[in-house]
Amino acid sequence: MGCSLERAYQSGHTENDIELRPGGDELSVKTILRAGFAQNERILDLGCGKGAGTRLLRQLGCAPVGLDPISDCLLHAKSSIPDLALIVGAAHQLPLVNDSFDGILAECSLSLAGYRAEVLSECHRVLRPGAKLAITDMYARLTHPAPITYPSCLSGITTAPSIRAALEDAGFSIEHWEDQSCVLKNVLAQLIFEAPKSNSEGENSTLLAALKNCRPGYFMLIATKTARS
Repeated sequence: MGCSLERAYQSGHTENDIELRPGGDELSVKTILRAGFAQNERILDLGCGKGAGTRLLRQLGCAPVGLDPISDCLLHAKSSIPDLALIVGAAHQLPLVNDSFDGILAECSLSLAGYRAEVLSECHRVLRPGAKLAITDMYARLTHPAPITYPSCLSGITTAPSIRAALEDAGFSIEHWEDQSCVLKNVLAQLIFEAPKSNSEGENSTLLAALKNCRPGYFMLIATKTARS
C-alpha cells in the first residue's frame, strides 16, 4: 500500500503546514452525526493530527480521545484546548484496553495505514460490541490504481471493494457508504501546488500521472463492530 504502519499521519497537512481536510468541518460533523455518536460517548479520533476532529467531537457533546503518533501535533492541539484528552500511539498497536470505546472517527488516516488487517483488528478490539467505526477517506475509482508514493493519504489508496472486504474480514458490518468525491477538487489542487519544492519537474509529472491513473475519490463510511467469525 506504500506506507509502513509506523508512518506518521501526515495527511492533514502539506510540507508547508497548510491544512488539508477534505470537506472541512462540515463533512466531519455530517459523519459524526451519521454515526450517531451520542452525548458523553467515548470516541477515539484515530490519527487526530492537530485535533480538529477531536475538538468537533467535544463540541458535539462526546467524550473524545485523540490519538496520533506525532507528539508535536498533539502539543499543538493541547495549546489551543489544554484539557483535550490526547495520547501518542500507533494504529497497529493501540495503547488502549479492549472494548473501551463507543466509536472511532478515522478521517483520512486508515489509508495511510493501508487498511491492513492488524490495524483494523486493533480498531475492532478497542470498540465495544455494536460500536461504530466512522471513516472519511480516499479511494481509487479505477479498478487497478497505480501506486502513489507521495506523502499523503493518497499513498495508501485502494479501491472501494478492497476497503469493504478488509473491513468485513476484520469483523465490521458496513451500514452506510456515501461518495463525497465533490470535496476533493480544491484539496487535490492544493496538494499539487504545494508539492515539495525539492521535487523535480519529472517527479511532479509522475504525481500528476499517478493521480490520473487511480482517479481518486473520497467517501464517508459507517461500519458496526460485529462478532468475528
